Amino acid sequence: MQHIPYRGPVQALADLMTGQIDFYFLPIAPALPLIKQGQVIALAVSTPKRAQLLPEVPTIAEAGYPSAEYVFWGGVSAPAGISPTIVAALNREINTALATPVIQEKLQQLGVEAMPMTPEHFGKFFADDVAAMAQFAKDANIAPMD
Repeated sequence: MQHIPYRGPVQALADLMTGQIDFYFLPIAPALPLIKQGQVIALAVSTPKRAQLLPEVPTIAEAGYPSAEYVFWGGVSAPAGISPTIVAALNREINTALATPVIQEKLQQLGVEAMPMTPEHFGKFFADDVAAMAQFAKDANIAPMD
């Protein structure tokens, strides 16, 4: 397989649709319209359970790769040294927003599941994810690139 340098999700999707690359691993939201239009085929979802928006698509574990689960996620960060009071207020407001029906509906339309957390829980989640990705790269003999 030829190595093509990564040029971002938009170019990667274009490369996938034109046969320049064989597969692409991405969140559901940007892929969903292409899947629904039949321009790309969803082989599996990387989450522990099937996606609500793609119930016919197996999980990666169901497809035979139980150790390849990965949950795409997003989070909110602030500069180091920010006041704990401000962090607590931001966290409270973000979690309140995530609980509103309009936000829940929009996230569901995008195939996104909210994962409200405390700042401490998010810090551990982030550190664990970085460690897991570093181990994955090491196990797969993936070397850093410039």
